Amino acid sequence: MTTRELLFEELANTSDELLLPVLQFLQFLKAHPIQSAELELDTLETIISLRQGLAEFDRGEGLPATQALEELRHRLQIPPRP
Repeated sequence: MTTRELLFEELANTSDELLLPVLQFLQFLKAHPIQSAELELDTLETIISLRQGLAEFDRGEGLPATQALEELRHRLQIPPRP
């Protein structure tokens, strides 16, 4: 899924009350183009990714943090802490 598709899916599943900050963000972008747009889009992408991760975890698809960190440590060959 593209970021745009993810954003539209997220918007479709979000209450109007929670969409107010998105509207404010778009108004901000209109008044302050490009300089901060990249940072704000990164923030939105991060929020979407976190929500997707939480939803996956709720469905039992995620890993406990300790297990995920151990797998990363092993994959990246980071020695265990003493």
